[in-house]
Amino acid sequence: AGIELFVRDGGADVVRTIRSWKPDVAHIHFFGWEPMVTAALWLRRTRIFWHAHSTSLRGGRLRHTVRSTIKFRFIGTRVERFVSVSDAIAAEITTLGAPARRIVVIPNEVNTMRFRPPSTAERTAARNALGLDGPAILFFGRDPSIKGTDLLCDALAQVPGTTVVTVATPAASCAALSRVARVVPVERAEDVVPLMSATDLLAMPSRGEGMSFAQREAQLTGLPLVASDLPALRENALSGVPAHFFAPENPQALADALQEALRTPRGASTPRGDRKSV
Repeated sequence: AGIELFVRDGGADVVRTIRSWKPDVAHIHFFGWEPMVTAALWLRRTRIFWHAHSTSLRGGRLRHTVRSTIKFRFIGTRVERFVSVSDAIAAEITTLGAPARRIVVIPNEVNTMRFRPPSTAERTAARNALGLDGPAILFFGRDPSIKGTDLLCDALAQVPGTTVVTVATPAASCAALSRVARVVPVERAEDVVPLMSATDLLAMPSRGEGMSFAQREAQLTGLPLVASDLPALRENALSGVPAHFFAPENPQALADALQEALRTPRGASTPRGDRKSV
């Protein structure tokens, strides 16, 4: 039982509200809010938890700054537990100064009854609903830079005849992708299961990930994965489902991985633990 805080007036609103509530526990999600809330509750008996969902990697490496040192090594002394969604994120925040003894890893959970391989009839219906004919790639491109829209554009120029089903992807990104492939934009989906049933692979040319719900959900439906070779994505990959990892920031390696993945029909038997790198 808890109370969700919706911010109206920025940081000042947060500080006023939490001080008036005098909470017993403050569970703080995502980067940016932790120092402010922790400082506001510093002298109270509130037990504070920081939940690390997102990677701190920038350009493929951790960037140590004075700000990150103050955040994790000094303000972090007031934190009861650092909750990480993956071992990869736990390793990152340890490197940035969070004490390992106070880090607990709790992976994101996915409903395996809902996310399951589709029947032939379900897959056919899902493809017909989207008007798909031929190979189709699923792409979640909410943040063009982090999700690697530019890399996918460069790679698709070498993979003709494909359709990209984009989910929650900005219009500018869809326009860029449409220059190299057919695009079926889905601005908002109440249920992503049919999208995963309809397509032939999930593309994740990401520059950083924490623990991707989309990756885990898609692989539970049997959807093959083509992804940047990032620690969190490797850790999150399921056995028995094709996964093709390519060198991050390498459009040619991404193109090669896409072509290889599309050569194998979805649902083909795959040795357990099959992990290919390009």
